Amino acid sequence: MWNTITIIICALALVFNSYGWINYSKTTSKEKRKAEGWNSFYLIATFLIIVVLITRVEKIL
Repeated sequence: MWNTITIIICALALVFNSYGWINYSKTTSKEKRKAEGWNSFYLIATFLIIVVLITRVEKIL
Protein backbone atom coordinates (compact mmCIF):
# COMPACT_ATOMS: atom_id res chain seq x y z
CA MET A 1 0.00 0.00 0.00
CA TRP A 2 2.78 2.46 0.89
CA ASN A 3 4.53 1.70 -2.39
CA THR A 4 1.38 2.63 -4.29
CA ILE A 5 1.02 5.87 -2.35
CA THR A 6 4.68 6.69 -2.97
CA ILE A 7 4.27 6.00 -6.69
CA ILE A 8 1.26 8.33 -6.86
CA ILE A 9 3.17 11.06 -5.00
CA CYS A 10 6.18 10.64 -7.31
CA ALA A 11 3.99 10.80 -10.40
CA LEU A 12 2.34 13.99 -9.16
CA ALA A 13 5.73 15.45 -8.25
CA LEU A 14 7.05 14.61 -11.71
CA VAL A 15 4.08 16.33 -13.37
CA PHE A 16 4.39 19.39 -11.11
CA ASN A 17 8.16 19.58 -11.64
CA SER A 18 7.78 19.32 -15.42
CA TYR A 19 5.06 21.97 -15.44
CA GLY A 20 7.23 24.28 -13.34
CA TRP A 21 10.21 23.80 -15.63
CA ILE A 22 8.13 24.51 -18.75
CA ASN A 23 6.74 27.71 -17.25
CA TYR A 24 10.19 28.78 -16.07
CA SER A 25 11.81 28.14 -19.45
CA LYS A 26 9.07 30.08 -21.25
CA THR A 27 9.26 33.15 -19.02
CA THR A 28 13.03 33.62 -18.70
CA SER A 29 15.78 34.26 -21.20
CA LYS A 30 18.50 31.72 -21.89
CA GLU A 31 21.20 33.94 -20.35
CA LYS A 32 19.21 34.43 -17.16
CA ARG A 33 18.56 30.67 -16.88
CA LYS A 34 22.29 29.97 -17.13
CA ALA A 35 23.10 32.59 -14.49
CA GLU A 36 20.47 31.41 -12.00
CA GLY A 37 21.11 27.69 -12.32
CA TRP A 38 17.47 26.62 -12.10
CA ASN A 39 17.81 24.36 -15.13
CA SER A 40 20.22 22.21 -13.14
CA PHE A 41 17.80 22.16 -10.20
CA TYR A 42 14.92 20.96 -12.35
CA LEU A 43 17.15 18.35 -14.03
CA ILE A 44 18.40 16.95 -10.71
CA ALA A 45 14.93 17.00 -9.16
CA THR A 46 13.46 15.16 -12.14
CA PHE A 47 16.25 12.58 -12.03
CA LEU A 48 15.74 11.92 -8.31
CA ILE A 49 11.97 11.61 -8.71
CA ILE A 50 12.43 9.11 -11.54
CA VAL A 51 14.92 7.07 -9.47
CA VAL A 52 12.49 6.84 -6.54
CA LEU A 53 9.65 6.00 -8.91
CA ILE A 54 11.63 3.17 -10.52
CA THR A 55 12.68 1.68 -7.17
CA ARG A 56 9.08 1.69 -5.93
CA VAL A 57 7.75 0.11 -9.10
CA GLU A 58 10.42 -2.62 -8.84
CA LYS A 59 9.25 -3.43 -5.30
CA ILE A 60 5.70 -3.95 -6.53
CA LEU A 61 6.73 -6.18 -9.42
